[in-house]
Amino acid sequence: MQASSNLGHAGDLESAIAKARDKLEKERIMLAKSRQIVSQMSNMNAKADAQIMVHDAEQRVSYLEAEYRRLVQKRDDKNSIKSGTSVNDGRSSPSTLSEKSTRPHSMSFSKLDLRKASSHLSGQKISLKVHEIAYKLEVERKIRDNANRIRMLYSNDYQRGSKTKTHITDSDRILHETNDRIRLLDYSLKKNQSLYVDYADDDDADTVIEDEFSQFQPAIRRPITGKLQLRIHRAKDLRRAPIHTRAFRSPQHFVVVKIDGRVCGTTPIVKDSVFNHYFEIEVKKASEVELSVFERVDKDYLVGLMWIRLSEIYEDIRKKEIVAESSSGWTTAEQMSKGGAHGHGSSGVPHMPTNHGGQPDSAPGVLSSWDVESQGQIELWMNFTKSTAKRRPQSRLGRKAAVRKRRGPCIEMCGHHFYPLHTYSIMKCSVCNDHIVNEVGQQCDDCHLFVHQACVNRVVANCHFSDPPEDAVELVHRIPHRFEQSTNIGANWCCHCGNMLPIGRRALKCTECSATCHAGCKDYVPTMCGLDMVKASAMMNEIKRAKGANVPQPKVLAKRDTMAKRPTAVPSADAQVADLQNRFGQMQASSVPERMSQMGHQRANSNEFVPIRSNPQQRPAIVAPPIAHDAREQIHQAMQQKQSGIPAGHQPPRKVGFENFKFVKVLGKGNFGKVMLSEEKGTGKLYAIKVLKKEFIVENDEFDSTRSEKRVLLIANQDRHPFLVGLHSCFQTSNHIFFVMEYISGGDLMMHVQKKGSFGERQAKFFACEILLGLAYFHKAGIIYRDLKLDNILLDNEGHVKIADYGLCKENMGYGQTTITFCGTPEFMAPEIVLEQRYGRAVDWWAFGVLIYEMILGTSPFHGEDENEIFDSILEDEILYPVRMSRDSVFICQALLEKDPSKRLGSGPNDAEDIMKHSFFAGVNWDDVLNKKISPLYVPEIRGRFDVSNFDPEFTTEKPGLTPTNTIIDKHDQREFADFDYVSPWAGAAEKWTR
Repeated sequence: MQASSNLGHAGDLESAIAKARDKLEKERIMLAKSRQIVSQMSNMNAKADAQIMVHDAEQRVSYLEAEYRRLVQKRDDKNSIKSGTSVNDGRSSPSTLSEKSTRPHSMSFSKLDLRKASSHLSGQKISLKVHEIAYKLEVERKIRDNANRIRMLYSNDYQRGSKTKTHITDSDRILHETNDRIRLLDYSLKKNQSLYVDYADDDDADTVIEDEFSQFQPAIRRPITGKLQLRIHRAKDLRRAPIHTRAFRSPQHFVVVKIDGRVCGTTPIVKDSVFNHYFEIEVKKASEVELSVFERVDKDYLVGLMWIRLSEIYEDIRKKEIVAESSSGWTTAEQMSKGGAHGHGSSGVPHMPTNHGGQPDSAPGVLSSWDVESQGQIELWMNFTKSTAKRRPQSRLGRKAAVRKRRGPCIEMCGHHFYPLHTYSIMKCSVCNDHIVNEVGQQCDDCHLFVHQACVNRVVANCHFSDPPEDAVELVHRIPHRFEQSTNIGANWCCHCGNMLPIGRRALKCTECSATCHAGCKDYVPTMCGLDMVKASAMMNEIKRAKGANVPQPKVLAKRDTMAKRPTAVPSADAQVADLQNRFGQMQASSVPERMSQMGHQRANSNEFVPIRSNPQQRPAIVAPPIAHDAREQIHQAMQQKQSGIPAGHQPPRKVGFENFKFVKVLGKGNFGKVMLSEEKGTGKLYAIKVLKKEFIVENDEFDSTRSEKRVLLIANQDRHPFLVGLHSCFQTSNHIFFVMEYISGGDLMMHVQKKGSFGERQAKFFACEILLGLAYFHKAGIIYRDLKLDNILLDNEGHVKIADYGLCKENMGYGQTTITFCGTPEFMAPEIVLEQRYGRAVDWWAFGVLIYEMILGTSPFHGEDENEIFDSILEDEILYPVRMSRDSVFICQALLEKDPSKRLGSGPNDAEDIMKHSFFAGVNWDDVLNKKISPLYVPEIRGRFDVSNFDPEFTTEKPGLTPTNTIIDKHDQREFADFDYVSPWAGAAEKWTR
């Protein structure tokens, strides 16, 4: 297989060299002809136009010569490696190593950089142009088709006696404009496609367009609102309009400015293409600014198009402002690893020339010459200001509440589990093949099949990850597609997931029906080559009716577990028992199978608030894969009965209720509740009580998350882990539920870092060690935390940490398990959460990296005025570090803040052990850390029992008490809270929180 693959690559390379050579010869002939024309011209205007052609041809020849040399060099390197294998024992040749070491990173240029006229022709630039032009061309063709249909309808109305032709005239105008744009874009597409060289391998990332160019990510592509400032200076080297006279004269041009297709301004008609015109446009939820350059001849003739996304302008300005706000002496991790310490103190923001009227002399923004399609350049200054609140200064950290986005209802059809997906770019329905843009479609959570909302009931193919129903009807038409690797240099969409395919050879195309798809979607495409999905749906329904069966209809599910569903073996009862022994260590191995046999295959009781009571025992280092949820609950009940000797569901002897506590101070508030300092009557002991309104839980269907939070608290109680907050008890009233937890009097790290500015590396390392052990404990129990931040790390009176607030924890998340819920605090969200992709426990290690960065420097690595900007920063920004920061600290942050979760430190099966081995933690005795034998470097000041000075005054100044509610919870909903009450076995006079 390896040999055939190498032969295939060699054949592709030789073919690419031949094609590059042919393209180069053609361009050289064109260059020679253009020079010949220039030499024969006498008219100065005509000669200037011909000189533009020469300059363009010279650039194309220069690019193709470089591509040809690169391919020939690659072939020679491969041949030298092949011939030198026996001598060099397979080692790479020096030239190959040199090429790899000196090759620039494929993403060293942003799309904004590639749009600039100053950027030379490159594989990236050509790929971006081809992709975006093809994308726009597809849009224009759709507009033309719709305009034709509308014109036909109005023409029919007019012929039937309608008195007005206004609508027909409007349709003609739209058709004329659209045809002009299609003409120009089609010419530009062919022009750029003629430069595309079809060859790329693993070392040629800079010649192939990346997925970021082809898939418009939701977090980056949302429309934005604000003020656009635009100054059009001048244009040059534009393509001339065809004229019917031999008299060459200076062209007259004007520019039309559009925002998302809406005309917002027009420049005066000028000679010599010098406009110097200023626009200030209020923009509301828009995505793109477009400039159309027209030449005034017999009629206005479109000679140039230029477009740019508003988000790209704003993102470029935002990055420069962040760098400008940073003090000098900041650098990237990559530069530090190379031994460099080049600061980024200069923003590099260009300043505008004077005397432009209505524009400041020294203005922020972007000033550059930009490429115009199909030929030429236009010089612009652009600035965009978002209409949002002023950004928090970079040097300050502030509290931000966690967010959780509900995914909407799950619709089940043919084994697919569809969830709503808002598209911000053109996608294609896999059933009807129509396009969807800026609308809500439906995407399968498992196989990623994408369809219109109205096409869900026409899905006929069963989901790859679900078993077909017993009454499933299969069509006789079972013809597999003949997919082959294909070069995609146009606008094509995946026939399965609906996304636009990237430029290059990573796409597959059926040689029979021309269907295209991603390589990763190939296995999910149904074997219905040549059969239209709409017709297939109609045929299936007719077959169902003929057999007297019901036609399948979409079914809305009340809820669905977000765990990844993949075909796996069902664990045996013995395996489940072994798992719980590892997880809880509560009973002998022989006792659970007996109870399991008594329970048989009955489902677990609907009551999920069953307390877990046990003697403390240290948790093993390795945890078996999570077991099924129903069996887990059954075993919990069996364990409790065996341990306590009382029937499951009975309350412990000691009763705890609302009347046992007195609220003293408010300690904190969040999206999901309030935490208050409370004194237990009788004993005088202080506790932190988290109060949640039942009304909120019922309205937002938070029953499962509330049960999960209690189960996580019980797991934290199991070994009374020194760095996890312990649970004293739970109780409820008719309108509220209460979690009574140990009171940690030292406040949270956010409060302390705001007071101190930063902790410094030694103190941050101490905290990081204890936090790491707490997270490792959760991960070993199959729990991901998902809300790690300074606000949730508390300090006790000795200076040790306690991880608190388990509201966003997710259970059954062992190694390899994934979920997709969008939740967390924006500044701490991993890229895979931001992109709404499936994610695993590696998201906690990303947040751990952000936490270390913030503790050491007192600032966040990601900045923005709102959530969307923070998300853009997470996905795109390169993190800066002060040159004074130690290399170990930089490298631990770099390893944890790896955007690719598979490469992130701690993402492997060893989890936290890999992080513990990092040089940042060199010399740490982890047993001493766990046993709290290391003296803290910082101890919070506590003046008395009721001193709350270590908590945020924003909360502590509030009057303590329950938030009034007039809602009456009905009996059905109250049953969901049955057996919520719980008292820890060691709660009382001799209670001890940690071992």
